[in-house]
Amino acid sequence: MKWKWVIAAIGASACVAAWSAVAVGYFMHASLAVFTGLATVAALSTEALFWCLAAALGLTIIEARHRILGWLAGPFRRKG
Repeated sequence: MKWKWVIAAIGASACVAAWSAVAVGYFMHASLAVFTGLATVAALSTEALFWCLAAALGLTIIEARHRILGWLAGPFRRKG
């Protein structure tokens, strides 16, 4: 495995762990401050995962952002 894919795998693991912590905090009825902190960390880890995957795929920064946002917004765009 190339080192870029190892970093992407570590980022994916961190992202899954962060969102799992959000779920645990939700079901344990964590305070608003704790839940907000967990959600913020999870959102930042998701953003970091996008950039790690873009780097692993060899995309430039602008191209990566364009492709990711295009993929996310694709279902909501009008056809024709």
